[in-house]
Amino acid sequence: MLEDRSVVIIEMQIATTTAFDKRVAYNLSKTYANQLDKGEIYHLLNPVIAVKITDFVMFKEIDKVVTKFLFKEEDESFAYKSNLLRLIFLEFPKFQKSLAELQTLIDKWIYFFKETSRLETIP
Repeated sequence: MLEDRSVVIIEMQIATTTAFDKRVAYNLSKTYANQLDKGEIYHLLNPVIAVKITDFVMFKEIDKVVTKFLFKEEDESFAYKSNLLRLIFLEFPKFQKSLAELQTLIDKWIYFFKETSRLETIP
């Protein structure tokens, strides 16, 4: 749980599987809904952020390594009243930076996770 009480679920997926997109939506929704027991009040619900790390490309139409999704109005593209449900995808195959090219903290973490099996020392 984060400082703002958001619940974070992290999943790493090595190979693409049938209906992975549905599993992502199901796990996000289930984590959100399971915060309450029958009869509890809705204001007890905390936002849920699902971080999905894949070793395959999910979004061929974009080159970004990290993509973030939340509910937005379809035509005007303004966000829903609160960021109750968010999805963040990190696609390892799109990350091509070398150790010398790392600039941000996110770059460094992605490099570390992606290259861990080949590292002799922690950079």
